[in-house]
Amino acid sequence: MRTVDIWRERPDLMIGRPTIRWGAAAMHAMATAATDRFPVSIKVPVLMLAAALDQVVSTSWTEQLGLRMRTGHHMVVPAARHELFMENDAIRGQVFAAFDAFITEQSA
Repeated sequence: MRTVDIWRERPDLMIGRPTIRWGAAAMHAMATAATDRFPVSIKVPVLMLAAALDQVVSTSWTEQLGLRMRTGHHMVVPAARHELFMENDAIRGQVFAAFDAFITEQSA
């Protein structure tokens, strides 16, 4: 509801509906990410956080991609639904702890 309240106050922050071009680009990106060559082509460190109860994004696909990336790390946040920073303090705490650990590992 916080987001809805913000949009009421600032409708200029809303984005429009997805276009056919956006949908086509999203489908192309998903098909590319599903290939065997994609995960190994990524050279920068990546942290992927998946929500265990996500009904928007496939948690299992995120896990599979994370396992296939050479420079990737992934973590499933238990009890999280989708918007990790907009859920509750316990979930945000897990996200920040994972981020801090990832950054610390990268700077070592």
